[in-house]
Amino acid sequence: MTEPRTTWGLVRYFLYLGSLGFGGPVALIGYMQRDLVERRQWFDPADYMKGLALSQLAPGPLAAQLAMCLGYAHGRLAGATLVGLAFIGPSLLMTLALGALYVAYGGLPWMQAAFYGVGAAVIGIIVRSAWKLMRLTMGRDRLLPSKLFTYIHPKYSTPTYGVLTVGVVAVLGGFFLSFQLAAEAVNFGALLGFMSVNLSVISHYFIRERERGPSAMLHSFLLPAGGFLVCLYVFLNLSGTAKWVGLVWCGAGLILLTFLTSGFRVKLDDLVPEQAFADEN
Repeated sequence: MTEPRTTWGLVRYFLYLGSLGFGGPVALIGYMQRDLVERRQWFDPADYMKGLALSQLAPGPLAAQLAMCLGYAHGRLAGATLVGLAFIGPSLLMTLALGALYVAYGGLPWMQAAFYGVGAAVIGIIVRSAWKLMRLTMGRDRLLPSKLFTYIHPKYSTPTYGVLTVGVVAVLGGFFLSFQLAAEAVNFGALLGFMSVNLSVISHYFIRERERGPSAMLHSFLLPAGGFLVCLYVFLNLSGTAKWVGLVWCGAGLILLTFLTSGFRVKLDDLVPEQAFADEN
């Protein structure tokens, strides 16, 4: 029997996650999915995905926004405030302390070695968390070969083939792409996704559902429209090479999607029965 969800329980969890959670936003939202959705069952998967989508509407730290969104879902403004302070406070204090140490002792070999070691461990955490997030968000669509991309090692509980695939891609990218170009190419897809989410909110709530009150105008039109414009500004300022790389990548995805859906005549939900996904997990 799982522990019931309480405000104090959420504060304790996010205080722990803010103090000991490593790996950046992708890893942290993976921890939230594992702990709050799968293990403790404090939030439904659908509610978690809605919170994740809403957190992506506005620029800023994704993991912190998701934490505050979950806190708001539980305890409204007070819950969001307490969860936000518990989650951000420890990392703020530790960042200030680490910054002071690095400024004072950053030139020492042992300090440089320690930072390199932490970086290597964090990369592994990010890869595993990103893979779990991909399986949660894209698993039902079955757009990727399941025997390769959803395989989890039975003993070590790691996406073995996924890690190898990411490693091969990273090595090839290191030879053929500069860091700046790779970062902009990744941002190409992320910005397209963020703009699509914002436009979807406007299309569904403001246009189809015809929400027109002051509060609805704020969260159904003004905020998503502002998020879209910010993302569009950043998108237009990407380099021309990054745009070409992103377009080629998107084109490859569209070709794959066209093939899997027989020219978009088959719905994604019909590719594999829902029960197959449930049995796999």
